[in-house]
Amino acid sequence: MYLYLINKTYFKNKLELTGLNNSQTGTDEKLTDYINVYVVDFLQKLLGSEDFEELNTNIEEGVLKADAPQRWLDFVNGKTYELNGKSYVWKGLLYTNGSVDLSILANVVFCQIFADLETNNGRISIDVKSAVKTIPRSHFVGIWNEIAEQFNVCDGEIQPKVSIVNGVPFVDYFGSDKNNNYVTLSQYLTDFKDVYTNVNLNLGYEVQNRFDL
Repeated sequence: MYLYLINKTYFKNKLELTGLNNSQTGTDEKLTDYINVYVVDFLQKLLGSEDFEELNTNIEEGVLKADAPQRWLDFVNGKTYELNGKSYVWKGLLYTNGSVDLSILANVVFCQIFADLETNNGRISIDVKSAVKTIPRSHFVGIWNEIAEQFNVCDGEIQPKVSIVNGVPFVDYFGSDKNNNYVTLSQYLTDFKDVYTNVNLNLGYEVQNRFDL
């Protein structure tokens, strides 16, 4: 089965779901299902049915076609552009930092799996529950807040986040100082509202408190 845009290499380090990415136990098939369901769901809600269907027709075997319309190449792979005399960078739905694959889509899938477990809605089987039950809620909130910072228009000055990935410092500029040239997903879509005409930017990704305060 093909995975939709992202694959299991995105679920490492802080997105690791211990026991859920194991071909010997078959749980990797469950992760494949989650990726295909929740990535599609996120993009459908974000883009609307008409634009999503156009994007979907340009995805073959889970990968965006090289000859897809430019707006989808930019949306997925990123774009540097100028607006009002200033240069901006949209890093894309999929990007890398060194050898690390990163995507807001992976965060969305991770958080949805965790949310399903918390709400006991029946979509997570017993063996999958055992794979994720050791993840503290504070870790989930941290991953959720990364979605909020990468998704929403920055209206203040937030310092870039520094984390350690495989022993290497990683600086995340998404949602950082509003004066830098990296833009969030919402900002990119807003800057190109004439290109992406049916987007829904009210998906409920608000920053949460790690301590439920």
